[in-house]
Amino acid sequence: MCKRFALLMPLFLVMCAAPPTWQKPGVDGATLAKDTADCQAAGEREAVRRYPHGFDYAPGGVGGMTTGLQRDETNRSIVEASSFKACMEGRGYARS
Repeated sequence: MCKRFALLMPLFLVMCAAPPTWQKPGVDGATLAKDTADCQAAGEREAVRRYPHGFDYAPGGVGGMTTGLQRDETNRSIVEASSFKACMEGRGYARS
């Protein structure tokens, strides 16, 4: 039990760490908040454009449809995160 806890402790510490923040010299909090919101919206739009909600899956039973929906949600999340990152970097921000 103690060995398992010791092995998992670094993982727990990483999970509790603060997420990285975006920084750009000379930018105030209001501008950062606006740019963040704009890039989040752009990321969401790009994700839905590439993986639209409500796509009609071919007949394959409930399991096939569920798998397809889960795959699309995963793909949407990946595209949204990468689009957000590209948008922020395009505006001159860097992660800290």
